[in-house]
Amino acid sequence: MGAFLSTDKNGYYWILLSYLADENIYVTDSTLVPNTPSKLQTYLDFYPALYNPVLPQRLTFEINDRPVAYAIITDPSGMVYTDIGVPHGKFTFTTKDAAGNVLKVEAFNAKNYAMFLGVMAQSYDERRTEIELNKADQRFKQMRSGRVFNILGAMFDFPPPPGWDTQKYRDAVLGGCGPGFISSFFHGSTKKGVVDTIKSITCEDPEVFEARRGVRWVVRTNVNAAPDDPGTKGFYITDQANMGHVFVPPHYRAVLASELWWANAADIVVNGSSRSVTDEEIIKKTNSFVEAPIPGPFDLQSRTLQFSIEEVGDPTTKTTYNTTFPLPTTDAYMAAATILAQNPGLTDAVHGSIDGLLRIGVYPEAGKVFRITIVSGTALSQLGWNPGDSADVAPDQLDNPFQTTPVSLTVDATTFIDGIDFVSVPETGEIVWFPSTALNIGVPPSNTVLVAAYTYQMRREIIKEVELVKHVNSIINYEWA
Repeated sequence: MGAFLSTDKNGYYWILLSYLADENIYVTDSTLVPNTPSKLQTYLDFYPALYNPVLPQRLTFEINDRPVAYAIITDPSGMVYTDIGVPHGKFTFTTKDAAGNVLKVEAFNAKNYAMFLGVMAQSYDERRTEIELNKADQRFKQMRSGRVFNILGAMFDFPPPPGWDTQKYRDAVLGGCGPGFISSFFHGSTKKGVVDTIKSITCEDPEVFEARRGVRWVVRTNVNAAPDDPGTKGFYITDQANMGHVFVPPHYRAVLASELWWANAADIVVNGSSRSVTDEEIIKKTNSFVEAPIPGPFDLQSRTLQFSIEEVGDPTTKTTYNTTFPLPTTDAYMAAATILAQNPGLTDAVHGSIDGLLRIGVYPEAGKVFRITIVSGTALSQLGWNPGDSADVAPDQLDNPFQTTPVSLTVDATTFIDGIDFVSVPETGEIVWFPSTALNIGVPPSNTVLVAAYTYQMRREIIKEVELVKHVNSIINYEWA
């Protein structure tokens, strides 16, 4: 006989159904179907004798003598299937050929509890699958890549660094090209623990040397001027800063504060720390100015304008600027020239745009956010400003600091060049744009999406993880290769 197929009717369905002690379960279990009023079920049967490749045969299906669907036999196996809405309760299902001859009459029974059991079975099946996946996650080699951070990465305080692909992160934590944190951290605060932690990130062995390569000749800066004065011969080494005064014999040997310092100090040359980025997206956060909405020509004669500029977070830096426009001031260029003439502390970031709009701007600075606020004045209505209108000016931020090459920023076919259009700050990864001026009109506006390309050193990730694994008293001087 044919059968109705439901995604909920799996092996667990029949297991649960067997507990109901229904007399029809084992006798005519194929006649019992779930009642799914909001979902069609697929009816499937086979009629190999009716297969005709030249003239495909059409079958009609009826429920309680009412046609509900039809299907055409196109497969040599005689397979025929169609989606049908199953009614609640007992019903007769009849299959007829194209001539109306009855091929088969079947009895089915659609029950609600069968549907409920089907949902339960499906839920159990899904939960069982999840249980098996979670069980596999307990084995490092079988752990799903998307679960590495939640299960292990968080323990090492090591979220996926920006730009790392799944495999790179998996190798760093579980081991791949390097031993992985699961191995290096269990060596504790030993030399091997530190070396393996670095290698887990770089995939290359670092080189470890005695601090300052073993040179302990440290003298005062005036030793050459008074070489015979015992007071200039040496001093105690108490911190790493003192290690900057390094000389070689015949100067006097330093008096060491503690041999323990030398025992705990080391130079580490980190090989393979560089990584290239070619497609990082960066969204330009701000403009370098607040722009008047209304372009010239306008008449600002005898009108006033007051605005302020301050560094956000430091109210002591707030400076207010006042301007009274003389004689007919009819365009943005004249207005900007007047503002600059009456306020010598401002720069050419105050200018008129090519669209005739007045811009009051500042030069962005690394690590600072400036706020330009329109305060008051009788010129506001002419320019389209309202008291309190403001704009923040801030650097943009790359995902990674410690760049070792100039940064390239591209949008469409235009490339902006490090040192010409902006300045990158390797220590922080900031992008400080040169401001918009009358001569520098090509600065991309805020919200522009640019693609960044650069090479950087993974110092942030390496130092952070080494600090976790090394001994608290260890002193490491990094050299980046």
